[in-house]
Amino acid sequence: MSPKQKTLQKISPYKEVANVLRNDFPQVVGSFIKNIDGKPHYCALGFLAKNKGVKDWELRLRTFLFEGNILSRYGFSESDLAKDRLCPVDGCNSVSTLFNMITHLNDKHKLPPRLIADYEEKMEFDSRKIPSTWQRVRDSVSNFFPKFVNPC
Repeated sequence: MSPKQKTLQKISPYKEVANVLRNDFPQVVGSFIKNIDGKPHYCALGFLAKNKGVKDWELRLRTFLFEGNILSRYGFSESDLAKDRLCPVDGCNSVSTLFNMITHLNDKHKLPPRLIADYEEKMEFDSRKIPSTWQRVRDSVSNFFPKFVNPC
């Protein structure tokens, strides 16, 4: 394949997002952007938005959220954005959309951006079946109260 053909080859949105998250950037949890020691730090989604031209002040005021899902700017289809996904971290039963899952990995698990990138990239081909709501609730309760759910 010639270099020109490689340039014309379309990259998957999952791969593009993963490539952006593999850049070094100062990470923060619980906010799109936060100044620490006079330097802006970004959550994974905040950095993805910044990469698509969203200004720091827009991240602070969250005005970019009114323009739709930031991930749509990476070429994700509406069905990709609406699809529920299982958390890729072993032992976690969380299920949510891609936008919320990236937030979950950043804020709940406090994963570094490179690991979020690895997990996000694998979500494109994740074929795990999402358990029923009842199964997820039962599993969550059993983690907190194992004696009452499984008395034996």
